[in-house]
Amino acid sequence: MKKMRIQFIYPESGYNKYNNLTLINGRYYHGIGQLSAFLKQNGHDTGLIHIVNEIDIEKVESDIRKYDPDIICLSSTTHMLSEIILINDLLEKEFSDKTTIIGGIAISIEPELIDRLKGFDYAVIGDGEIALIEIIENLKRSSDKKISDISNVIKRGQKKERINVRCHKEFDELPFGDRDIFDFENTDDYKLFKRLPMMTSRGCRFSCSFCSNSVLRKYYFKDTYLRFRSPKDVCDEIAYCIQKYPEIRSIQFQSDLFFDNKEWLDDFVKEYKRIALPYHCLMRVEQVDKDVVKLLKESGCEQVLMGIESGSESTRKSIGKTPKTKIIFKAFELLKRNGIKTGSFNMMGFLKETTEDIFKGIYLNAILKPDLIQVSIYYPYKNTLLYDQVKDMLYNKHYHTYFERSLMKEKYLVKNFYYFYKNYEYLMRFINEKKDSRLFWLWELLIKNSLVSEKILRRNKPETFRILF
Repeated sequence: MKKMRIQFIYPESGYNKYNNLTLINGRYYHGIGQLSAFLKQNGHDTGLIHIVNEIDIEKVESDIRKYDPDIICLSSTTHMLSEIILINDLLEKEFSDKTTIIGGIAISIEPELIDRLKGFDYAVIGDGEIALIEIIENLKRSSDKKISDISNVIKRGQKKERINVRCHKEFDELPFGDRDIFDFENTDDYKLFKRLPMMTSRGCRFSCSFCSNSVLRKYYFKDTYLRFRSPKDVCDEIAYCIQKYPEIRSIQFQSDLFFDNKEWLDDFVKEYKRIALPYHCLMRVEQVDKDVVKLLKESGCEQVLMGIESGSESTRKSIGKTPKTKIIFKAFELLKRNGIKTGSFNMMGFLKETTEDIFKGIYLNAILKPDLIQVSIYYPYKNTLLYDQVKDMLYNKHYHTYFERSLMKEKYLVKNFYYFYKNYEYLMRFINEKKDSRLFWLWELLIKNSLVSEKILRRNKPETFRILF
């Protein structure tokens, strides 16, 4: 097989700038790391333009000319749209002789986007390892027709009604992620935080109506979307990385679901004994029970982060999250009782949300006392179930993160929405300082008159709002 040069572009800058993150060299991204490793395993060269700070399109052009790739690949998210457009315009104008491919979650849930991006020839939907290799093989035979027939690949201008998508099932056959392409020793993950980002799975078996996972599982992957690596393979990669990067002090499991059944978790506990480093992970509230917590504690779990999203049971039910508040209480209590830190993800700005719903969330967090809390604004991703319900209520714009502004028009948001959003964590702490979760008189007062709560808060200087994960 003729060796080819593939250059990835990853514009992380927008997310960092608008998330108020003080990152220096950026973070490791699993998608590109995995694709690069697979391409290298198959005899090809890879390079990366990692845009961490404000995008400099002239530098991007210079870096492409210097590397002189055969194929240019851009990894995309919905929040990168402005950067995607800049790079698209550059590719269309200056690099029309190159084969250009866009992949990532943005194009996977909205494949029609490629028809607006004249700088890209193809889009890869979902898993890209095998698709990229088959694209390379067909390029060598100069058979564009065959490329458009490859599973997971669509050509600009091609009909999108039916896309033949396959997913990689045998994860243990894949090489470990290529961290060298990110110069991992100088990433903020390693240099600042001494942590190793790691994945145990791809996909999710739950169907939260606001989440892109539900789109991928429904339209492309059906029942095969959620796939797990073996615990041995996960721990083999961790051990390899620890040997290569000896200053690693903790593991950050970033999969949407850390585990899916107790058998897998039990095997993981046995394998992880040779690692013996604290780790953080993501779970669903309803996964937490006594047996699971025992295994987590035994294996050195330091923190579990879970999505609450709303204090309203009816809202949670409507978006596919844990409906019963008592289940949330039980999960947090079990973890805390066993010395495992907790974190809660919360969201504001849902359709038909009321001021009472917001304060239910504030009170719920005040009682749970999570060690970390994240509060974001609902962002309507294209083709999700919730998007279809609100698409006529949205501004025609985009934001770099779900921490800036709501895309919902103001008339569909509660009064003083942004005041509550900016002071969510402060209100939670204010209530919690009273040492009594039964202060329903205060709850009712704040619900009835948000201006009263604002006067109370003015007596104390609110802490700077922080996003803690």
